[in-house]
This record gives sequence, C-alpha cells and structure tokens, in this order.
Amino acid sequence: MGDGNDFTADTTPHLISTAIGAFPKVKGVKTVQSGGALDSYSLQLNSNFFSTAACGTLQDCVGWSQFVYENPPGSSQGTLFIQDWLVATNPSGFSSCPPGEGWENLGIGCVQNSPYGVSLPNVGVTELGSVIETGDADSSGDSIYISVGKTEYGMKNVQGDGITDLSQHWEGAEFNILGAVSYTHLDVYKRQPLILPGGIGPPYKPGYTGAP
Repeated sequence: MGDGNDFTADTTPHLISTAIGAFPKVKGVKTVQSGGALDSYSLQLNSNFFSTAACGTLQDCVGWSQFVYENPPGSSQGTLFIQDWLVATNPSGFSSCPPGEGWENLGIGCVQNSPYGVSLPNVGVTELGSVIETGDADSSGDSIYISVGKTEYGMKNVQGDGITDLSQHWEGAEFNILGAVSYTHLDVYKRQPLILPGGIGPPYKPGYTGAP
C-alpha cells in the first residue's frame, strides 16, 4: 500500500485546523506484515505540500507534515508523534539543511520528529475499525491524538507550530495505513476483500516513515 494513486481532501483556499482519519469499513483483516515483520505498520495522516519560511535559503523546497502512529515490530508498545519535512522538489535533493533548527538531512529532504511522543499499547490490525486518528494545527502548537475503541491517547501541543508553520498553510489531508519505519512493503492478509476508504500521499521511497 502507498507508492501509488491516492486521494486527498483539498480545502484550498480554506485552511484546515483539524483533520480526522478512520476506516469506517474494515472487513476480514487478520494479520499485517511489513518488511517481513508481523504486526508492523504505521497510520499516517498527512498534510499537503506547502511553501514555508522554514526552507530558509533552500531552493526547490516545500514543507510537509505527518501525524503518525507507528506500530513497530517486536514491541508491545506503539508510538504517536508528528514528523515534519522540508521536501526537495528537485531530484538532486539537498546538500544541507537549515542550521540550528534540528533538521536531519536525508538527501531527498530534511526531517525532524516532534520533541515529544506518546506511547500506547500496540494496536492490532484487527482493531483498525475502532481506531480514529486526529491531527490538529494551531499557532499555539500542533497536537496529535488517537482513539482505540473508548480509550483516547495523545498530547496537546506535542510540538510548536513554528517548525513549518503548518497552521498557516494546511489545505489538504490524506490518511492511510503504510509500512512501519525502515520497512518498504506492507501486506495485509485477509479472508475477504479489505475495504479501506482513505488515501495516502505522494509516492513513497523505501526506508523512512512516509518519506516522499
């Protein structure tokens, strides 16, 4: 899943402050496998690409924010966090990132995770129908939440909005299930057809959580 056609809720020219991702219909899902690891996947609620002052002097650069729940292999806990990108729109990528701002250069772009995250018990793939992920962007801070059945996890202002100024630019949102960090392929095993009414963003390169 991912690395193909997708669907995005586009609100241009109106700004999004809160987006919600869920799978209203999940049928026959039994197991999930990512990179050969069972029960390994991520849920991603992603923004559109947007112009941001965070690019500084970088040329051919846009911002991108992801609200991520990671269900890693070999662990009893998952993690909820925000991942921000300065995406290189030129195939040659970036030779450096804006200094002193916490960015890590991956060539295809600069990335950083929110300074805080939320740990929660692993969410089995059979529970996807009861999961709702919420992302919120406000000038006072960006927040992320996930509900599993009647239990809510999350953190208000998990990061400052000024990392990419998402609240000033958010005009598109997409949501889907993808492979986990450092894994390249996702297989969902089922007895009956799987219905996942959602979308996922631009084609993903292997090796990173939803890297463009």
